[in-house]
Amino acid sequence: FLANPNVARCDFDPATGVAMVEVSDGTSGESLRRVVDELHSCDGLACIVLHLIGAIDPMAAQVAAKDLGIFLVGLRTLALPVVVSISGRIAGPMWGLVLSCDYRIAATSSSFLCPIWGKPECMRSFIGHNATVQLGMSTGPKDALVMLETGVVHQLRRNADDAKKAALEMAKRVASTDSMACRKQPFIMNYAVEEYAMAAIESKLVC
Repeated sequence: FLANPNVARCDFDPATGVAMVEVSDGTSGESLRRVVDELHSCDGLACIVLHLIGAIDPMAAQVAAKDLGIFLVGLRTLALPVVVSISGRIAGPMWGLVLSCDYRIAATSSSFLCPIWGKPECMRSFIGHNATVQLGMSTGPKDALVMLETGVVHQLRRNADDAKKAALEMAKRVASTDSMACRKQPFIMNYAVEEYAMAAIESKLVC
């Protein structure tokens, strides 16, 4: 876990063209904006890995909706594919970072609080109609296996470290293969992501 959960961390490997960004629930908006600036300064950047660390404590502070929206807009300005690894408890605005990525890998211990958070009109573009209905009408935490079955995540790994390693390997593959579909059309550039981000920015909700 991050030494300071309020501060996002960014590490760039010029040899692979992959930047690793760690974000925890409760990360400050200032820290997220700094990460976007750092990513823009990375020469040769081809793919981004997001390591999302959800809150363990259900009462812990969550990243603000406005800050999440601004961060998504910042990622859109890079127009690059994003791979995510997920651990902990995903709730509130953290859903947006999960759904906006090209490839999603979760630790089996992770959980996801339903109903799914965000603008309902965008959800069908993210996960399809059936999953949107199912997760929109569900309440309470759902385990990672349910998320795999509904298509929210694409792969499960034994623990958080394995999920991070798998996400990094996938990102390296993406960065080294120009012909991959997500290199030509990253999902972050989907109009639904922009609509989702703007709705979050305009929202006054924190959870």
